[in-house]
Amino acid sequence: MKEKHIVTIAGSTLTVLSEEDEEYVQQLAQILDRRINDLMIHKNKCTKSEALLLCALDYLDATVKLKTELEERKERGNGADNGR
Repeated sequence: MKEKHIVTIAGSTLTVLSEEDEEYVQQLAQILDRRINDLMIHKNKCTKSEALLLCALDYLDATVKLKTELEERKERGNGADNGR
C-alpha cells in the first residue's frame, strides 16, 4: 500500500507516494539533495534547475548502463545454456 512521505530536496518540500518505507524514501531524498547541493556549490556553481537536470541525466545514464549490462549478462548466460 502506498504511503505519503514528506521530503525536502534542494529547498523544496514534496509529498511522495511510495510503497517503500519512510527511512528508505528519506535516504533517497538525502542522497539527491547532497548531489544537487554539491553541483550547485562546489563543482560547477550551476543553478538549481541545471543541477536538477544534471542529476537526472546522471541517474538515467547509470540506470541505462545497468540495464544494458544486465541484458548482456542474461544473453551470455542463455548462450552458455544452449551449448550444453
